[in-house]
Amino acid sequence: MTDNEQLRHRIAQAHGLSPSLSRRLVGDTAGDLEADARALVTDLGLPRRASVPSSDAQGRRGEVIGNHAPITSREQLKTMTPEETVEAYRSGRLDGILGH
Repeated sequence: MTDNEQLRHRIAQAHGLSPSLSRRLVGDTAGDLEADARALVTDLGLPRRASVPSSDAQGRRGEVIGNHAPITSREQLKTMTPEETVEAYRSGRLDGILGH
């Protein structure tokens, strides 16, 4: 996978788009890809995420950007909406707290 493909995949994932939709993102810069991902989410009528961090200078190469990190404390849970908590449970992000 090329660097551009990896960047498109990370940005698509951060916006809640599937890996197959990441191939549809168009742009020469991370900012262009972010804008295209937001437009695609809008065009498809998908729910927007509360806040999507820019991929510019975020983390180290290979780190997942977005809201996909495991929840490791009850304090983190207190900051989440009920919908975010359910999504975290369904995606396995609560497995550490739940002892799974």
